Amino acid sequence: VFAGGQVSDVGSVSMMRALGVALVVGVVPKLQALFIFATSTLGMRTGVLPRWLIGVSLIVGVGLLINVTLFTASVYVFPAWVGVVSFVLLVRPDPSLPHEL
Repeated sequence: VFAGGQVSDVGSVSMMRALGVALVVGVVPKLQALFIFATSTLGMRTGVLPRWLIGVSLIVGVGLLINVTLFTASVYVFPAWVGVVSFVLLVRPDPSLPHEL
């Protein structure tokens, strides 16, 4: 109503909802997989991320890349991965600090 000044047609609303679902299910996981691959590659080359997390990241990225289902729980995979990476980065020891003997 606000954009065009008139009530939206039911068919248009239905089509826009279908387009939104298609984007969320089809395109967004591919972008998430790309982000995971890029982050794990940077983490591997700089040595910031542990090897086990890089392996898990690659498995999660491939899973998101080949996932073509409407499985609702797969929406939470990327935020969970971000949480794990954030936690690992927060609890790792700071390499710039001198070690106490």
